[in-house]
Amino acid sequence: MNVSSAPSGITEAGGGIVLCQDAHSLSERRALTMLGRICRDYLDENILTPMELLHHAGHAKLLINAENLYATLVQRAAVAQAQATNSAVRDKVKKLHAITTAAFTQVEAFQKRLPTTPLTHRLLTQLNGSDPLYGTRIAYCALAHHLNLSKTWTEKSGRVLTLFDATIEPPAVAVLDEVLAEILQAKTAVPELLGKFRDARLRIIQLMALLDSRYAIDDEAYPTEFANKLHLLTAKHQMPALREAVIQLVRRLLISSVPLLSEEPAEEFPATREVYALLTKERDFAIELGAADLFEKRMVRLVTAEKLSRLIPGHFSAPKLMQGLKLFEESIGEGPKEILLKYIAYLFEHRDLEKEFVDPAYSNEEKSEIAQELRKKLISAGLSDHRREQFLGILDTLIQHIGQDQRRAEPVREGVEGLALLRGLLLADGVGVQAALVHDGRRATRAGEVDVDPGVGEHLQGRQQLLCPEARRVLGPVVEGPVVGAGEDDQDLRHGSAPRGRGLDAAQRPVRRYPPAGRRCGPPRAPRRRRVRDAREPPRRMSGRLSSRGLRVELRGIEPRSSSVDPGLLRVQSVMSLFSASVLPRTGHRQAQSGLSPGRPS
Repeated sequence: MNVSSAPSGITEAGGGIVLCQDAHSLSERRALTMLGRICRDYLDENILTPMELLHHAGHAKLLINAENLYATLVQRAAVAQAQATNSAVRDKVKKLHAITTAAFTQVEAFQKRLPTTPLTHRLLTQLNGSDPLYGTRIAYCALAHHLNLSKTWTEKSGRVLTLFDATIEPPAVAVLDEVLAEILQAKTAVPELLGKFRDARLRIIQLMALLDSRYAIDDEAYPTEFANKLHLLTAKHQMPALREAVIQLVRRLLISSVPLLSEEPAEEFPATREVYALLTKERDFAIELGAADLFEKRMVRLVTAEKLSRLIPGHFSAPKLMQGLKLFEESIGEGPKEILLKYIAYLFEHRDLEKEFVDPAYSNEEKSEIAQELRKKLISAGLSDHRREQFLGILDTLIQHIGQDQRRAEPVREGVEGLALLRGLLLADGVGVQAALVHDGRRATRAGEVDVDPGVGEHLQGRQQLLCPEARRVLGPVVEGPVVGAGEDDQDLRHGSAPRGRGLDAAQRPVRRYPPAGRRCGPPRAPRRRRVRDAREPPRRMSGRLSSRGLRVELRGIEPRSSSVDPGLLRVQSVMSLFSASVLPRTGHRQAQSGLSPGRPS
């Protein structure tokens, strides 16, 4: 144990424990501070300060006569000293009894030298200089008698403050400074003098505002008359004891688990940042307080695993990464930064990062903008070079994937022009693929020739949609135009050709109708008259732009077989396979629909 001796007669041990060598050293500030800790409950109960207990013969006699209490307090002090010095407790008890008995005898002698006139700051100065060795203790005795009749902390502090005036001298200020510091150290004094405790943040502001108005950043910084008067005094006089007491109170609040503002981490984090900025305005004070270590420990408690989910809420990774990087940038100390860095790395390396990056409702353009903003934050967040490059590599890959999805998702023009463009893409030169483009699913049955209520599955074909391919083939196009029925098997259905009539007039052409078992929407209508092209006319070619009288080729699965009442399958066969002679030997390019049906597959 590192023990250093002070020339004042006090030996300091670790943990704020002091060893007094004589009765005179009991009156020093460090000894009075330890006495206040040992006797705190007794002092608060009786509205006393350590200086009053030690320098008023009446108070000291009451304590000594309470044998059990007195013995308990001495034993407590002796145990603390014995543990700090690794010595016997019994020896410390004997030493303390001898010192306190001598101090009590001296105080009785000092009281006999006190004048009977009311105490003033001039008298304090006179008494302080009356004896080169015991002058300060005599002044303490006079002040203890002056405060003896006080029943509350407000009354006691008021008696002290009235001794200040414009002509007060430094010796008197030093004596009054000590007693004001002891008053603030009392547990029950601060709520009474500074108002009811609201939160630790405000209490710290109130305490610091007593020393300097620059810390008064809240409207309730000076809530009481005591606070205003004391602030004015500290602005005029040097009061080191009061300053030390304020620092101890602030440090005690920061060490405790009491939140500065709220139990909610999202509110506590910015409040911690605010108080840290406030207490580090003055470099010397921040060092004296030990602000860096105190706030780092408080920050570590804020970013624990159980609190991170509330500090960084949400489901999607992008906003959580932005918030995590912001907290990393604003956190105090290496401890919380390391915890946040591990969490950020976990989010970046998660296997579902791309899937859970943002809300799927966002467009690819919005996703790209969010990713770019996150990239900027990564660069400016103060990460190490290794971590920054690691995370940028992951994010750049994600940005590349978003860009590819954006290019694939370019919208197709709607309307007739859009259909023509899509058809031109599907039927590109030299590409042997076809696709089924259904312009209107509800009219795909017979283009209005018969009144049929299509099956439920047939209603699923939406406007301008590609039907799902079957057997890994791309489907044939279904475009607008005259319908080719099951009986009209002599039409030229090659790509680029239009179906021709068979030289029959409208009355002789067979009209395709469904059996009575089929569902009908209403009474049958007369077949719509259609123009029959002369056989001598050349076949009409399909242009790149579809008109309202374009072509429509209906394939199996859209129109049921005439000999069956079963609805067609919700699929379309490949045009190449349908009109291929190798696949269907009896089916050429002049047959509109296979003789097979879902009802009779063989």
